[in-house]
Amino acid sequence: MAGRIDIDFNKEPLGKDAKDKPVFLKDIWPSRKEVQEIERCLVIPSVFKLVSNRISYGNKEWSNLNVPNSAENSLLYQWNPLSTFIQPPNYLQEMMTRTMSQMKNMRCLLKLEDNVTCDLISPAGSIVRASPAADYLTERGLVPRQFQSYGTRRGNSEVMARGTFSHSKLKNVMKGLTKIGPFTIHHPSGVSTTVFDASVKYKDDQVPLVVIAGSNFGRGSARDWATKGPYLLGVRAILARSFSPVFKHNMIKTGLLPIQINEETYKILSGHESFEIKLDLETETTKQVQIVINDGDLVLHGEHLLLNAYDIKLFQSGGVIRHTLNGLLK
Repeated sequence: MAGRIDIDFNKEPLGKDAKDKPVFLKDIWPSRKEVQEIERCLVIPSVFKLVSNRISYGNKEWSNLNVPNSAENSLLYQWNPLSTFIQPPNYLQEMMTRTMSQMKNMRCLLKLEDNVTCDLISPAGSIVRASPAADYLTERGLVPRQFQSYGTRRGNSEVMARGTFSHSKLKNVMKGLTKIGPFTIHHPSGVSTTVFDASVKYKDDQVPLVVIAGSNFGRGSARDWATKGPYLLGVRAILARSFSPVFKHNMIKTGLLPIQINEETYKILSGHESFEIKLDLETETTKQVQIVINDGDLVLHGEHLLLNAYDIKLFQSGGVIRHTLNGLLK
């Protein structure tokens, strides 16, 4: 009403009336009697009773949904195995079965440049043909006009994992890779393939992954799938020159380790190396991380960005969901 926020309502007027007289908030504030009169006229108990009586009905479509009646299953959602929109979330299963890895024999999934946005990490746009997500949907009997977008299928972790790092404008600058888009080189085979297909091979071989990135990694509007997606691909640490603060916090909550590296380290790493990450999480004051390259041929240094004991506990637990569930079970 005053048009600004730095006002003391007790001492300063909101404005002036037609006679140039100061008008204070207390002058226009309604009396208790006025408020009660409005309540008497407009706050009608029958309206609330009508809403309360119909709250379990909803609309026709909602009321016709098939809900199990047995006492045993009445509180459990009955997953439809044929649905391509919503399925049991894989990341929950993976988080709950994950053991704290030693971060040895790691491989690089991608090497990215500066200012990679959450949209490049986890697109929300249309699902294009000839992509891992499209192949998944095609196998389930859908045609391209039914693919829709990652935004509408974010309840299906199978689709979203396949959509991670799938943006057509993503540029993987791993040495020797010339394609622009969701491609990488699998090691040690040296085969150029899609990011998702490479991640499947690495998972089959139980090889944890890292992503190398430039400055301001994860910028833009925050998306939960921008961290859950890499986690499902097998990424366990991201080595970047700097992170978007919100993205960094979401990484830690998901169970991913943010490691800050300098420009020289970024330039040295080609993406073809094997990695071992050594860090001491016993004390909050020791932030240094050793990045052992190719079984000791080279040792680089970085700094983990777990800022306090709570961050460390979240990471060691495997993310906030597992940490919370562990606390409830205790």
